[in-house]
Amino acid sequence: MAQIVVVEPDKLLALIYKQALEHAGHSVYLAATIQRAVAILDLKAIDMLIVELQIAQHNGIELLYELRSYTDWNRVRIIIQSFVPEGRMMSSQTVQHLGVDSYLYKPKTSLFELCMTVESMLDRQTV
Repeated sequence: MAQIVVVEPDKLLALIYKQALEHAGHSVYLAATIQRAVAILDLKAIDMLIVELQIAQHNGIELLYELRSYTDWNRVRIIIQSFVPEGRMMSSQTVQHLGVDSYLYKPKTSLFELCMTVESMLDRQTV
């Protein structure tokens, strides 16, 4: 069982992700803003972050830079699950520099694929 933060401004999508991941046995915390995500990261030992890049007032990239600026958070696995196609908002070098484990394009990613990506990453983490 992993502790996962889903940073998703769309409330319906966030609830769908939460239900699916909890059904798989994980603890899931929802954050619609960067500030809320950081607050959760401060309070909980998080294993994984699933983040949308398009967030009001800030963007997901700012959160990733914040996350990677603290050594305590460097072990957190990152999945970008976004409406922004890969390469549009950040270069592949930036993705690599920030330690993004997977980049999923929402229009082409099913809920099943998201859950399988989560499980695959967690399996690699425990090996």
